[in-house]
Amino acid sequence: MGWVAPTPRRAVESERLLIGNRLTDDFARQAARAAVAGATPLAKNSYKVPVLETVVRRTILAAAAG
Repeated sequence: MGWVAPTPRRAVESERLLIGNRLTDDFARQAARAAVAGATPLAKNSYKVPVLETVVRRTILAAAAG
């Protein structure tokens, strides 16, 4: 996730959740929530957290479908 911080950040907890599990919409939501769990946005950038969560969820689902 390189576009939300000055340096790229791995979503390690999301990775752990995804490994070895069947991907469903609910599971993708859990993994996306885990990806943004530690997010600390700047004062004027708090809107990015739910946007990032949505992008991560959609990316997981697209990867599962492809």
